[in-house]
Amino acid sequence: MLQWKGWAVTALTVALLGGASSLSAATPVSALGREYGVDLAYKRRVVSSGDADNNLNVYAVDGDNTTRFSANAADDAWFYVNLGSHEKIGKVKIDWEAAYASEYALQVSQDALTWTTVSDVKKTSSLVDEITFPSWIEAVYVRFQGVKRALSYGYSFYSFEVYGPKSLAEGTTVLSVSSSESATDHPMSAMVDDSASSRWASAAADDQYALFDLGESKTFDLIKIRWEVSFARIYDIYANSSIGGVAPTIDDANWTKIAGTEAGLGEVETFTLPEGTSARYLKLSLIQRETSEATKKTGRFPWESSFSIYSFELFEWANLPAAPEGHEKEFSQSAPAWAAMSDITQYPDLLLAPHGYPKAADGVVTDMASIASGVIPGFESYATYNPAVVYDDANHLFRMIYRTELPDNFAVYYGNKYPLGNMSTLSYAYSTDGKHFTRGDHNPVAWPTTSDEAGGGLEDPRMFKIVNDPARGGITTYYITYTMYDNNSTREGIMWTQDFLAYTKVGRIAPDYGGATKSGTFLTDPEGNAVAIDDPRPGKTGKVYMLYMKDGGYTRLGFTTDVTSIAASDIIDIASTALGSDDIEDYTSGNESCMALTDIYGPNDDDIYLMFGGGRLTDANLQNEFGDVHGWFYALGVLKATKSNPFELTNLMADISEPTMYPTDANKFDYGTFNKCMFADSMIRYNNEWLLYYGAGDMYVGLATSRADFGAAAATYALSGTTLTATTKALNKRYGSDRSDYAIEFVSEVRALDGTVLHTEAAPYAIPHWSHDPLGKYSTGTTIKVSTDLGAVADLPASYAVVSYVRDASTKEELNNESSYLVTASTLANYLR
Repeated sequence: MLQWKGWAVTALTVALLGGASSLSAATPVSALGREYGVDLAYKRRVVSSGDADNNLNVYAVDGDNTTRFSANAADDAWFYVNLGSHEKIGKVKIDWEAAYASEYALQVSQDALTWTTVSDVKKTSSLVDEITFPSWIEAVYVRFQGVKRALSYGYSFYSFEVYGPKSLAEGTTVLSVSSSESATDHPMSAMVDDSASSRWASAAADDQYALFDLGESKTFDLIKIRWEVSFARIYDIYANSSIGGVAPTIDDANWTKIAGTEAGLGEVETFTLPEGTSARYLKLSLIQRETSEATKKTGRFPWESSFSIYSFELFEWANLPAAPEGHEKEFSQSAPAWAAMSDITQYPDLLLAPHGYPKAADGVVTDMASIASGVIPGFESYATYNPAVVYDDANHLFRMIYRTELPDNFAVYYGNKYPLGNMSTLSYAYSTDGKHFTRGDHNPVAWPTTSDEAGGGLEDPRMFKIVNDPARGGITTYYITYTMYDNNSTREGIMWTQDFLAYTKVGRIAPDYGGATKSGTFLTDPEGNAVAIDDPRPGKTGKVYMLYMKDGGYTRLGFTTDVTSIAASDIIDIASTALGSDDIEDYTSGNESCMALTDIYGPNDDDIYLMFGGGRLTDANLQNEFGDVHGWFYALGVLKATKSNPFELTNLMADISEPTMYPTDANKFDYGTFNKCMFADSMIRYNNEWLLYYGAGDMYVGLATSRADFGAAAATYALSGTTLTATTKALNKRYGSDRSDYAIEFVSEVRALDGTVLHTEAAPYAIPHWSHDPLGKYSTGTTIKVSTDLGAVADLPASYAVVSYVRDASTKEELNNESSYLVTASTLANYLR
């Protein structure tokens, strides 16, 4: 029996995962020598199988030891916490009420879909459990999975706490702050005091700051800020390496910007820095306040709030070896709807988020006359989303036109609608890499000027280009379609620009058509060029451009030789025209069209890929099969038609067997004005990468990427005896004339938890081009496997990871996201509450 803090403690080693029970005992807690930081689970998002007697799951992470979570009365009840960012965890603490678990598992995950058990626990009392791991373990989610109840009641615990490494900033000095809401209740020292629940709050004003003195020059490569519900939308972090006796002032000339964002979302935000970043002094410059949509609904608005920070943290992350776990979140693994884009990965940062305050428009933006000049206060303060992006080869720039929006009621967001409530305008941004965008200097670039736009404004742009456009003096011209909305009817509009400085509005693209038109997208190639096709209508000849227009109740196709105008007689309503048994509207009613691509594998490619968004992709039951997205709405799917028959779908069920992407926490499924919503307007190919731009939650601009020439999903694992086999599928999707086999190696490395490679297996494969596969563009790839005999690995430790990935056989470049199979052993300590 050990003595710890005056309480009785029992200690035992718990073996983890299949086969681990025969391995040696883990390092005892006293020998780990770790220092832990704040409780990573404090006030984070939680999900559970159910609760009892109104003892909600959030009570387990509220920092109050008088409240508790009670699960539904079932042995297999579960509870998990979303830590809000990628963390390295070292221990979990559970403070039990009387209804404890006699058996349970602790599990970790990066995507809340694939879970790795890191502790199997058996116990005989309701003492507090503290489970410690022999190494830091990478995780985003941590789950309690019940196995057996000790009592007939559901599992019940006062707290569920998760701990990672101590911050290099903990216990250092906060030299000064610009202001404090309350220096007593929320002191500036709370940002570095090793407490998850204490915080600093500024006065209710923009342009605040905090200065930190680390005491000596420290080296770090990661910054984390844990926000209360009032956070910063725009802020920067500066370093100063001065080592003199006098600390730098806020206006010192030697500050160097090392991190920052214009799309802050609060909760937990992480900045990765170059290795070896060193400084003694840091400055946090807080520019614009923000609160979440959920917080606004409680009446707490950003312009009435402070900047509020629980914890400001620094780490030398690369020098904290951690056991890898699971794999990064991917989409469209088992049934890619086309060969071009598969194994889609979410880009970690938002590209754009709302700027400014809606209150700036209150009493100023009142009617069409008030915005005639285009000077519109707060024009993008409510939402920035649904981007159209094209690459400008001549200037080596990504050009973006995006939707910017005001709220219904500028003063309080809710209530009676203003005449221009929810008014949308169009704005411009540009980028050199397609991932980091800068707003234009003269936004918005287009705003309501006609009766068709009065009220709702200009919505959901799409963009295409015509190089050396003969209709515009032989100069490359960029055309932008958009929805004109007067708060009653939708009409498709079009405008054009050649330099993204001057824009010419044409107006309705089909002025004589009596029906509604919306969400128009011209057929383009992967570089954003409009594609003219042989007229597919019966009895028609010649080359035409084709425009898809779709809303929840219709699919309409327009045909034109002049992209700025379409005659009413050249619009076909799919639902009322018998042009095929599998027409688009039959299978996508209730959804919206987002984009149409062709020529993915060259100008002779007859296929048209139609990406659409909506709650109905196929079987309604599919909506409840994905983690964190139960009842999702406006996921993304892809269907396929052809240039020769664009009215009818081909190989239907293969297309809609799973969504291409769907809302998750990673793409902000409930942060915006329209929860669980993804809406894609643009997908382009650039430098062997597909870039899929989308609107998230009707509020933000997001990005997803996919390798353009090769796809391989995360590996799955199967253990038979001592043989561990990793399996995935490899898809050779080279485009152009190169249709040769792709020589790869599927590699599995057995690693110690400090990253040391103990053993390597590499299985060679020659992956045929998808066009050589019997399923062609509906191929999901060639099954590949690599096996490792763990029993033959010399000196295999008790805890280890098997990391698997695909690499180019010649260059050794890794071609997909790494996956890992983790085996570790934890230590359980019990003590009285």
